[in-house]
Amino acid sequence: MLKHALKLMQVHEDELGTTYLWNFHMGYAWYYLDQESRALPHFRRALELNTGDDSRLNSRQGIEDLTDDCEKRISLPRFEQCFRERTETTWEAFAKQESQMRYLMGEGNKHEMGNETDRTVRTHSASGI
Repeated sequence: MLKHALKLMQVHEDELGTTYLWNFHMGYAWYYLDQESRALPHFRRALELNTGDDSRLNSRQGIEDLTDDCEKRISLPRFEQCFRERTETTWEAFAKQESQMRYLMGEGNKHEMGNETDRTVRTHSASGI
């Protein structure tokens, strides 16, 4: 539905592109399609055009909140795989190497390795490394 709304509104950019409502609704549609980088310029323009005098319009604070959220989301890392897929891939890689890791750690001296690691950490901590 939002994609359809965008198509309908984009046709009218020449005549309505400088209005508050057109920019706000374009920003709103892009925002809820998770296209924050496309929504942000429209929200910024809507904020410029919002006089704050018309109670039918969204509040300046509401638009600022949407703008801030867009900026925050744009700065977040993006992943090609969702968390579940990344976790499965990582777990599979670990499972393939687990036996080799156990062999290298030596099942019998696991406790000794832990103590050695603790000593190394304490030594580095004491020396300021």
